[in-house]
Amino acid sequence: MYYISVDIGGTFTDCVLMDGSGTIKAFKSESRPLHPAEGVLGVLKEASASLNIPVSKLLAETRLFTHGTTISTNTIITLGGVKTGLITTRGFKDNYHMARMGRGETRDVSKVGRPASLVQRADTHEVTERVD
Repeated sequence: MYYISVDIGGTFTDCVLMDGSGTIKAFKSESRPLHPAEGVLGVLKEASASLNIPVSKLLAETRLFTHGTTISTNTIITLGGVKTGLITTRGFKDNYHMARMGRGETRDVSKVGRPASLVQRADTHEVTERVD
C-alpha cells in the first residue's frame, strides 16, 4: 500500500511516497511546462523504478494520491499564460480595474503602486443579468 503526493513546479516535479510501513522516499523529475502530465509520469517512473515495480502496479497499490501545483501561481507572477478576458455584470465593468485603498485613509493615489492587471479593460465585457 502506498501514499503518493506530487507537486508540479516550474522547474521540477516532486514526489513524496510513503509505503505501508511508513518509509518515506522523495523523487524529482524535470517539469514540462507545456505538458504538465509528462512531469507527473516522469516522477512516477522514478518512484516505481526505485521499488522495482511498474508504474501501473504502483498506482494500483496506491491508497491516496494527492496533487498540487505552482503553475497558476507562477503564471500570475510572470504575467504569462494565454490572453484572458472578464465577463461581469452590467454596471460593474470598472470594479476589477479600480485601485483598492485602505479604509478611512486618504492617500496620494499618484504614489500608490498598482499591480499589473491580469485582464485589460478592453477585454472586460458586461452582460445584463436578472436579479430576483
